Amino acid sequence: MAGRFSDSAWHRKPATSRRSVRVLLLVLGLAIAGLIAGPLASAIQSGLSPTSSPARVTESGLTSWNPHVSCSADLVTIRDVLGPAYPTQTVNGSRYQTNSTAGGIPQERALSPPCTITNKTGTVLSSFVQINGVSLYGYGIKTTDCSGWYSKQNGGGRYPNNQTFCTNAGQIITIGTTRGYLRIEIDRDWLGGNSIR
Repeated sequence: MAGRFSDSAWHRKPATSRRSVRVLLLVLGLAIAGLIAGPLASAIQSGLSPTSSPARVTESGLTSWNPHVSCSADLVTIRDVLGPAYPTQTVNGSRYQTNSTAGGIPQERALSPPCTITNKTGTVLSSFVQINGVSLYGYGIKTTDCSGWYSKQNGGGRYPNNQTFCTNAGQIITIGTTRGYLRIEIDRDWLGGNSIR
């Protein structure tokens, strides 16, 4: 009868499926090992380095992967950004602290943020950073932060095609840490600006 499997055909299929599953598991295992090996090797190297320090900031002049960003980046850690109390959420002692309660660039929605900031002690720093060895702890769309209009610092006009955008927000944590996070955002003005590029 058409559409029925014979007993011999039915028994042969699982062998092929088992082989496919084994190959798939091997490929996944190698991929996971590759993902773990990089940060692990870096962590081991950092741990063995005599100049290693948990609060070290490397001014590396890294370039951006985004062609619209001409700033050079510094290679930092979450602790460098939040201060020596990390994983406690505070900016006190952070290299990027700009006054008694804040740090970082002054207008987070700016489509053309400055490449440098001046910190609380008067030191000029790159406002663009690269942070390695982190994982995404949580992510979601901030539906209370939606708009169809650019913020004032970006001209205040309508988003292209009269669209409405909401900020995408999340937290990253240092690999191996279960508490303390750095907030990340793809701001709604950035989403609106990106749609016209």
